[in-house]
Order: sequence, then C-alpha cells, then structure tokens
Amino acid sequence: MLKMATVTILAVTMVVFGLFASYVLREDVHDEREGIHRMYAGRVAFLVGSFVMLLGLFTQAWWNKVDVWLVTSLASMILAKIGAHYY
Repeated sequence: MLKMATVTILAVTMVVFGLFASYVLREDVHDEREGIHRMYAGRVAFLVGSFVMLLGLFTQAWWNKVDVWLVTSLASMILAKIGAHYY
C-alpha cells in the first residue's frame, strides 16, 4: 500500500500534467515563424525523449533488467509520431 504522501504527490503530478497538456494542445499559431518554432520544439522534444528512453533501454539491457514500460513508452512515442505525421 502506498503512503498518503506518495498518493498525493502522484495526484498533484497528474493534475499538473493535465493542465500542461491542455495548454499545449490549445496553443494557437499566429504566423509562420511561430509555426516553425513549434514544429522545431516538437522535434527536439521527441528526439530528446527518444534518446533518454534509448539510453535507459541500453542501460537496462546491459544489466539484464529490461523494463517493459520503457519499451512500451518508446514504441508508443514512435507510433504516435508516425500516426501524427500521416494525419
């Protein structure tokens, strides 16, 4: 059973992430430069996230303790990127 402080921190983290995600999804682009900056930021964020997950995956593979959540999250990021690209 988790401690009450841990549950509270997890709940607050989920709420903050939900607010951040709603802000990002409702962000408006007013001109071409803002659109380019937004696309570039998205690409950099995707590449950094993928690199960190691959680094974690290789580190866990080195120690023979590969976590299924790391593989699943990396695969879902890649599939979401491909799906958004074709949408």
